[in-house]
Amino acid sequence: MTLEVKIEGLDELIAKLKPEQLQQPIFEFMRDAASAVEEAKKERSPVDTGRLRASIQHELDSTQPPAWAQVGTNVEYGADLDAGPYHYRAGPFAGTPTAGWFTGYVAEWRAKYDEYLARLKEKLAALWQR
Repeated sequence: MTLEVKIEGLDELIAKLKPEQLQQPIFEFMRDAASAVEEAKKERSPVDTGRLRASIQHELDSTQPPAWAQVGTNVEYGADLDAGPYHYRAGPFAGTPTAGWFTGYVAEWRAKYDEYLARLKEKLAALWQR
């Protein structure tokens, strides 16, 4: 079970700028966005033993600059909890359905993502004007 962030148009941008100029700003954006999603999913994950929450990790594409990032878990029952009909047993979401705990709630991290995207745009605009 994974969520993926992909930059469309990256090939065209790389063609206009020197790739070495893009590496750090795009890496920072992808790392920060993936970390924000990972943290949001950990906060929202149902917890009994903590195994599911501990298993949530992010990964960046190994190319430079990275073209994608993904956040996921290798715990099989995470998908079952995401599909429902289960409920949180304890914590701030106790009693509420677990459906969508991983695939939903995009709005919760959208503001942070937009912040990282704005920062990336500023850095790329500065590079463009050099």
